[in-house]
Amino acid sequence: MKRLTALLLALITVSAFLLPALAANIAPDALEYTEADVSLLARLITAEAENQPYEGQLAVGNVVLNRVASGIKYFGRGLRGVIYRKNQFTAPKKYYTESAYLAAVAALNGERAVPEYVHYFQRADKAYFYGRRWGRIGAHTFYGNQSKESSYD
Repeated sequence: MKRLTALLLALITVSAFLLPALAANIAPDALEYTEADVSLLARLITAEAENQPYEGQLAVGNVVLNRVASGIKYFGRGLRGVIYRKNQFTAPKKYYTESAYLAAVAALNGERAVPEYVHYFQRADKAYFYGRRWGRIGAHTFYGNQSKESSYD
């Protein structure tokens, strides 16, 4: 009986660590979203990357959706939870640009400029704890566990 209990406890513990990782593999195109979601993401992209190229705006959208799909509590729950989580992103603007709106729609439909598990910063000195440098798109430097084969610099 002790052996069975230990086995069940181990299975539950492993599941607790695996489920968020499995959730991270859900493609953004598998997520359902509303026009309000598109608007919110577009307003955040405008706030974070209005002066960046389209690829940089799409990459910001990808990072937001990576956090939504991760299931990691620290990032918040759902699109609104991630966007409004303290110390994560700049507050969304009251408006969005056309390119930010197009990037939001593309990101929500699964288009990618960066892989999963990537973070970004405008200042490289803030990113020392987020893994190795993945690459740059515009003024944003992206970090993660994966390396990038080609550069958008």
